[in-house]
Amino acid sequence: AMLTLSLGLTNLILAVIVERAAEVRERDVHEALKAKEEEATRQELLMMEICKRMDADQDGKVSISEFSDAYEKIDAFRDMVHLLDVDEGTLHDLFHALDRDKSGDIDYVEFCEMLHIMRTR
Repeated sequence: AMLTLSLGLTNLILAVIVERAAEVRERDVHEALKAKEEEATRQELLMMEICKRMDADQDGKVSISEFSDAYEKIDAFRDMVHLLDVDEGTLHDLFHALDRDKSGDIDYVEFCEMLHIMRTR
């Protein structure tokens, strides 16, 4: 009887420990997801700010000449492009890849969406 009581108590303690560990793990996963979402939002805001800086005529779109000028003048843009393994020689290829609708310019949303896709693959 004493052995059964002891085993029962041990099982109860073990169940509580396992339950607490599962709760902590779930909270850690939730926190990691929240941090990832916050970082994605921060990156999106950064890309939008870069777009605004690139858009010399402030028409809401980036032309190929504004794109090339930005590579020369905006360090944050040049660094972002280099992270994609693109250099000055392949910059025009990147522009055309980002210009999904083949309009000859890239609107801010198009720019941010495509760069996000390219960075996360």
